[in-house]
Amino acid sequence: MKRLFTLFIAIALFASCSSTSNLSTASNLLNNKWVLSSLAGKTDLSSLFENKLPFLSFSNDGRITGNNGCNSLAGSFDVSTLSSGNIDLSNLISTQMACPNMTGSSQFNEMLQNVTSFKLKDQALNLLGSDGSTLASFIQGS
Repeated sequence: MKRLFTLFIAIALFASCSSTSNLSTASNLLNNKWVLSSLAGKTDLSSLFENKLPFLSFSNDGRITGNNGCNSLAGSFDVSTLSSGNIDLSNLISTQMACPNMTGSSQFNEMLQNVTSFKLKDQALNLLGSDGSTLASFIQGS
């Protein structure tokens, strides 16, 4: 009986640590500026984004803001899904300015429509598609 109780406590502690880790991961996503470092596996982004790199910022009240390299973005996401690693970014709006090169901005917007989850590792944010593949990577920026 004592061994069973010890096993139960060990399992409960493990589950607690796992849950805390997910919450910690979610809180690391929030209130940080995330600057694009790769898009569709491409790390040399200079030909896609001539003036500035896209970025995203997630607030703890479920708002998302950012820029696609040309236009400002805004929208909302469900904060309650973050602990499971899921996120839906398909309901974003943006300004409609014309820029000299819209290719990168269009690719960035399309990528956002396909995001279903995220992973944070070593101060990097990876946005993932439904098949688990990395659609884009970001680093913390200022």
